[in-house]
Amino acid sequence: MNDRWWFKLSGNLGAIYPTYNIRDPSFLSLEIKDILADETSNNRSLDLDLAALAGKVCLPYLLGNRTLIKGVRRAPWMSEYKGNGHWQSCKLPVHGSDKPEPEIFTLALKDALLDEAKTYLENKKTVGILLSGGLDSRVAAGVLRELQLRGGGIETVVALTWGAEDCRDVIYAQRIAQSFNWDMVHFSITVETLAKNIENSGIAGAEVSPLHLHAMADVAKLEGIDAIIAGSYGDSVGRAEFSGRHLTDLRCVLPKVLDPFGLLKGDAVSRAKKELKQDLVDKPQHLSINQRGLKPLAIHTLNQ
Repeated sequence: MNDRWWFKLSGNLGAIYPTYNIRDPSFLSLEIKDILADETSNNRSLDLDLAALAGKVCLPYLLGNRTLIKGVRRAPWMSEYKGNGHWQSCKLPVHGSDKPEPEIFTLALKDALLDEAKTYLENKKTVGILLSGGLDSRVAAGVLRELQLRGGGIETVVALTWGAEDCRDVIYAQRIAQSFNWDMVHFSITVETLAKNIENSGIAGAEVSPLHLHAMADVAKLEGIDAIIAGSYGDSVGRAEFSGRHLTDLRCVLPKVLDPFGLLKGDAVSRAKKELKQDLVDKPQHLSINQRGLKPLAIHTLNQ
């Protein structure tokens, strides 16, 4: 398992996290269906995780490392696999209150992004980029363009965009692709696209809303592209925001009334909320904000 390419991303912010069964934590897969197939082949029952189900229905997202299946977990966020089911957390750097010189900081960030992209795109001749035209994808496009101009071996870049042809994102993406003389492939979003996304979301464990899959099923079918890059985390990292709210002003992750519409039985909600609270404080080293007088984020929100 350790020779799989996604293990090299362990501990990185943009890592891809596999799933595993706590009965056999060394059997990891990016496809939850592999884990479920292994369970059924061994005549083991597949039961819903009631806490995960309550979170998905009421929040609506999964907390911690849960999946909707009892005993099946996602690999811990920003953790490096050490074998035998052991994960070592990679602590985030301490964030102080220093205000670096803007130009120096910008150049340092640029160099870091170039190094990251260069490592990932090594020996790749044809590179795709998910280009929505937003800030994150524009930064990724700038990084990719500079690597291309440096003569690092990238011969062809294909800009990939989706949605209505006359929408702002597609128009911006077209302008960027034309400016850099890149090829471009546009994907329409149709009713059939959403239906396929619903199916794919279910196959992947129903953890992600089908709306967020866009046209990725069609993107995955493209041939002749060696690697695809994308920009993300703009709010959560670049501006220290989560869903538009600054990190220092986050509301409680778990509301006082978890199930306001009475969709679940009362005793089930009580049991689920206890487990969900524990999910929030399992990894406080990832969530704390040091040197600013704030409590660890999970505890800070729970005590509000």
